[in-house]
Amino acid sequence: MAFQVSPGVLVQELDLTTIIPNVSTSIGGIVIAANKGPADDIVEVSSEKQLVDYFGKPSDFNASSWYTAANFLKYSGALKVVRAIDEQLALNASGTAGVLIKNDNIWENATPIAAGEFAAKTPGVWGNSLKVDVCPSAGAFDGTAATAAISGQIQSVAFSVGGSGYDNGTHDLTVTSGTSGSVRVVVAGNTVTSVTLLVGGSGYTVGTTTSLTITIPPALTGTPGTGFVGTMVVENVAAVAQSSAWVHEGLFDIAPGTSDYASDRGGANDEMYIVVSDEDGDITGVAGTVLETFIVSKATDVKSVTGEGMFYKDKLFRSSQYIYFMDFPTITPAFGGAIKGVTYNTNHVAYSLSLSGGADGIYPTSGDFKEGLDLFNDADTVDVNLVMAGPGDQVHSQNIINLCNSRKDCLGFISPEMTDVVGVASSDTQTTNVKGYFDVLSSTSYVVFDSGWKYQYDTYNDVYRWVPLNGDLAGACAQTDDVADPWFSPAGMSRGNIKSVVKLAYNPKKNERDTLYKARINPVVTFPGMGTLLWGDKTAQAKASAFDRMYLRKLSLLHQEHNCLN
Repeated sequence: MAFQVSPGVLVQELDLTTIIPNVSTSIGGIVIAANKGPADDIVEVSSEKQLVDYFGKPSDFNASSWYTAANFLKYSGALKVVRAIDEQLALNASGTAGVLIKNDNIWENATPIAAGEFAAKTPGVWGNSLKVDVCPSAGAFDGTAATAAISGQIQSVAFSVGGSGYDNGTHDLTVTSGTSGSVRVVVAGNTVTSVTLLVGGSGYTVGTTTSLTITIPPALTGTPGTGFVGTMVVENVAAVAQSSAWVHEGLFDIAPGTSDYASDRGGANDEMYIVVSDEDGDITGVAGTVLETFIVSKATDVKSVTGEGMFYKDKLFRSSQYIYFMDFPTITPAFGGAIKGVTYNTNHVAYSLSLSGGADGIYPTSGDFKEGLDLFNDADTVDVNLVMAGPGDQVHSQNIINLCNSRKDCLGFISPEMTDVVGVASSDTQTTNVKGYFDVLSSTSYVVFDSGWKYQYDTYNDVYRWVPLNGDLAGACAQTDDVADPWFSPAGMSRGNIKSVVKLAYNPKKNERDTLYKARINPVVTFPGMGTLLWGDKTAQAKASAFDRMYLRKLSLLHQEHNCLN
């Protein structure tokens, strides 16, 4: 009943499923050139600080591209950024020479690369400032570590033929052609599937293809095991002595020892410490600044008391902002095996690696930028509504148009080239250049053209920069969505104010604005006492229609998205 005469509890059920959900229409997307950061991978940022954290500060190399993204973030807090790189010359710094690892997906799926033990996490010269210090033992920590010279020690093992007829399981076997060397052999399907060095021993024949001689248990029934072919790398090892405590001893309370996980499984001395620092000061501004520290394990299966994997290869991948693991050191027992029954040496000396070989490459081409734009292609999995071109040529601009036409759920924003308006003395010539730039681009209602570039202050380098306006126009749309609604025009005195403008490269007069507007180009104008304003809301649609206005196209996109959600 709808009411109660006496006191009681009235329960009413309201079906709210017909209410239209709130839809975000102001998620920006851009492909930029940057000095650091993952390449060809979408990164979400919400502030200029995050942009700096992920992609570094602007420089002469990339300022106009970087500031397009930063300018959008002055209006909105949702931006998806992809870094484009020159794949021919850009390199990550590493322990030996530069190596290209564009992002986490590449590292996870790549085969081992000969690049030393560690590499910078993203391409660029920034990684050349990194230094990695490793404390692999208690002796290294307190300065007592020393290793005697060893003649003929096994450094690594491999196999080329697994053979057949062997007992399945894990077998710890002695290498018989020297003294005390041992390996762990895993057999599955009665064939060898892996061989891991446990102890290097001594007295083996020095060489890189020395035969690995072991006796693998034959099957209990059937044909005895046969056919295994293995090799080992054997070297003479010089004596090494550490004369003082580890340089980073003060960062840790005690020396590395044995984890609880290792102790419970009969292993020992698996812990080690890693410190990453800014050796040259190029990252933090202060040489020698410690960036991050890690307490890790040499064994693959060790876990902390909370269940976190502690193997240093995986730990660095998950937690380090600066380095990847690349390869194991030539130390025995070898790092990278299961801990059961393995006792690591307490006398391995500390060592350091200064990374080098990192390179920015040249400024990315339109083709490099297109690889980044392709990551935005799938409208079902990538939510983006406002796509900025940044600086670029007509090929890049047409790629923006093609993307937006293909998705049909976003607006693109394009500015003319810098040379069309910057340093051009005649405004008549500027008008001709801008119109000529856009005349050859396709007609579409999914893209917006603007008239030029602005001069703004670069707070990071104390200089002034020329920056295209498309980041500001996209930002004005995002801000309009926030303070009004998508169907309101982002132009004019109420919502069309352009931020951070010292001056415009091209400030079109009334007759020039008329020419631009007829050519699908939205003028951006500085008026005395009013500031710099977006003074038009046309799309790049050449044919007269309802969709040749920005706000109507945005209203249509909003309607489409609501329909999809319902």
